[in-house]
Amino acid sequence: MQPDTHSAQRNQGVADTLGVRRKATPMWRGWPVLLVVLGIAGAAAWWFLRPAPVTDYVVEQATLADLRATVTATGTLQPIDKVTIGAEVSGRVEAILVDFNDRVTKGQVLARLNTDELEARAVQTRAGVAQAEANLAKAGHDFTRASDLRKRGYVSQEAYDQALTSRDLARAALNSARAVSDQSEANLAKAAIRSPMDGIVLDRKVERGQTVASSFQTPELFVIASDLTHLELTVDIDEADIGELRVGQAASFAVDAYPARNFSARLLELRNAARTVANVVTYQGVLDVNNSDALLKPGMTATADIEVYAAKQVLSVPNRALRFTPDAKSGPSVGPQNSKRDDGPALAPGSGRVWTPGSDGTPVARVVRLGITDGKRTQILGGSLQPGERLIVDVNESGSARPRSVRIRM
Repeated sequence: MQPDTHSAQRNQGVADTLGVRRKATPMWRGWPVLLVVLGIAGAAAWWFLRPAPVTDYVVEQATLADLRATVTATGTLQPIDKVTIGAEVSGRVEAILVDFNDRVTKGQVLARLNTDELEARAVQTRAGVAQAEANLAKAGHDFTRASDLRKRGYVSQEAYDQALTSRDLARAALNSARAVSDQSEANLAKAAIRSPMDGIVLDRKVERGQTVASSFQTPELFVIASDLTHLELTVDIDEADIGELRVGQAASFAVDAYPARNFSARLLELRNAARTVANVVTYQGVLDVNNSDALLKPGMTATADIEVYAAKQVLSVPNRALRFTPDAKSGPSVGPQNSKRDDGPALAPGSGRVWTPGSDGTPVARVVRLGITDGKRTQILGGSLQPGERLIVDVNESGSARPRSVRIRM
């Protein structure tokens, strides 16, 4: 290294003698390194000095509340007694004497059919009865004479028997003629369509001049309901809910015509016949409905809530609290060495678990015994929970591996 040192000194001396100096290295060539160093230092400072992430718990309170457990079903309102009236004889409708919504009494004539053909048939059958009566009278007279002559020995046994047979045949013919005549008279009477009961006309399905034929089935002319102050609501109940229902349970229902009003009802009947539609099994329930104010109409679709259980001012918790479960990042006491939270033993049937904020913000498990639910809140039958206690129902958090702080939000 000595020769290099001497050479450098010699070159420097020559340069000094000649008055020439080497050019210095510019300062800007060292800035990139400096900037990189400063950036790394700043990032490290931000990482270690930034505020700890916050676990934001959303809580609600255990409160006293009225709870109703119900079964929901839909169905249609119908009159209790509804009769479809038809024509038992064929003919042309000559007169219609009632219309929609008319009140009628038992035996009142609703419509009349043309009776020309029926009257002609009745006259013919009456004549047949008169002829049969005359034939019977003659046959009876012949038999009486043959009987007298037989006693005297002037008529043979064969003649006597023939007279007796003729009389019996004439009597049978008269009975047949009378039956035909009675039938024709009844058909003539049936040309007047009468109401079988007191009620109101719900539907009229015939017009004046229309011809009705009763050859194969009875044509429908009118639909009459006995009383619209009481209706029946027939609902389809899911097979999963049928075991909770009993005859006599109270119910309420709503219809589209009055969306802001609930109508009261009572479960009157549970039918055993199952109905399957699209692989869904349902059973029919019948609700008794008071319609004294005449607001409800037959055929309206209704959604009913049948009350299964009811409780007033009982301790209850929101169902969200029973569904909430904290994970490994939910509290400051949970770190890498404690990555699994111990939720305690398995719950017994009818029990549930809720979480309350601990003194340090860590969720604390509380086991409670559950009662009825209305779908939003659940009754608490047992446990150490008290009204007003806060329950964790949700959590808003940002992912991080650093220790966490806790904030409770109502």
